[in-house]
This record gives sequence, structure tokens and C-alpha cells, in this order.
Amino acid sequence: MSYLPLSFSSMKEFSKSPAHFLHYKNKTRTPSTPAQAFGKLVHTMLLEPSEVAARYAVAPKVNRATTLGKQAWERFTFENPSKEHVTADMMATAQETRDAVMRHEEAADLIAGATHYELHVEGEIHGLDFHGYVDALDGEQGILTDLKTCQDHSASAFSRTVAQNKYYLQAAIYEALTGHSIYHLIAVESSAPHCVGVYQLSDQYMDAGRYELESLCKSFREWLDRGTPEESSATGVTLIYPPSWML
Repeated sequence: MSYLPLSFSSMKEFSKSPAHFLHYKNKTRTPSTPAQAFGKLVHTMLLEPSEVAARYAVAPKVNRATTLGKQAWERFTFENPSKEHVTADMMATAQETRDAVMRHEEAADLIAGATHYELHVEGEIHGLDFHGYVDALDGEQGILTDLKTCQDHSASAFSRTVAQNKYYLQAAIYEALTGHSIYHLIAVESSAPHCVGVYQLSDQYMDAGRYELESLCKSFREWLDRGTPEESSATGVTLIYPPSWML
């Protein structure tokens, strides 16, 4: 089985262990979680608004245990065979989230100023094939923008989110694939009041992403040479320490 091209998601799994990477690559794709589905809907509303009606349909509130409810549901699914079904509440909340982003001056400017949306990028990084989808790219200014729904938009909380989810690694991958190194993140809370923050990754964050990307690519090539064994990165007994904020 070929494990290339790599992506941010697959490389993030490899950073945990080869076993996590293999599980990610080999697992049967399951339906999106509610949070993932919501994030995808908000992305579409903000980055590809003309596609919302073509991709989504608001499901009627019916009791499918009754004859009338069953008939209404069958009619709805027949009329919307290829669309993703969302509830009226999800659609309304997503619209509120979209509106909050567009009321934020810097966030709205980043989106409006982009020259490409949901741009598929691909190329070779440290001898390995990669691909990905950039939410928004201002090719003239060289600005990459990624939209993230979150629970807490504050700088302190979202910086932890960046670290925990390795968004800095994603930034390094997109930089390598596009040649652009200015990386912005629009963080919008998925629940009311849908506060918004716009952040640019610092040089230190970008350097950390580049270093980790190079290290992971080296480890991945070595793993391929060893025959792709399913193994954990953790062996033996490791002493762990409290985080710095506890000391």
C-alpha cells in the first residue's frame, strides 16, 4: 500500500507513532462528528458561499415513526439525494458564526482579500510527496489564512490550541507547498456570542513548524526503509514531569 502523498492530518498522526499513522490511513472513513460537520458548514459559508445551497439541505423536523413523518422524510431525501443534511438549529448557528466573522474587520479583510479559496496544493517536501487544502490565499500579499472554529478565541487559550493541534506544523507544510510564510489564523467560537480573534504565527512558531516538519520527514523516510512496521513511539518506562505552569 502506498502511503503517499502525505498531508497535515496524516503527518500529525505519524508524530504520535507509526501505529497511529497506519490506523489513520487504513481505517474506514466514518461520518463527521457534529463539531467537524459544523466547522465544514461554516467554512463553506465563509469561503465558498455560492456552494451552500448545492451542498446542504435543512432537514424537516418530522416523526419518522409515523406514516406522515415517514412520507415527508422520504420526499425530502428524494429531493436532496446528494446534499448533506443539517438541522435548522445548526444552519442558524452557522449563519450566526459566519456573520460574527464578517463583522470582525481584520477577519473580513483577510477573507475578502484572498485570491484563492480552498486551494488544493501539492508538491515535494524533504523528498516526500505532500498535498493539502489552503482555506484562503492572498497570492499578491503572500498571506495564508486558515479558519478554525474553537471553544475559546482568546490569545492565551488559542495559543494552547495551536500547540496542541500542531497548527504550526500545518503552517510549515503550507509554506513549503506555496512558498508563502505569512500565516494567519481566524479563530471563531462555535457557540454564542461567537467571539473572533485573528492571529499571525510568530517567527518562533514558524521555526518550530519547519524544524518539526523536517524531523518528521526524516523519521518517516527511515520508517519506510524499515518496512513500515506497526509500532509505538513509546518504549520502556519514561519519567514525566509537571508542566511549567504548575512549578
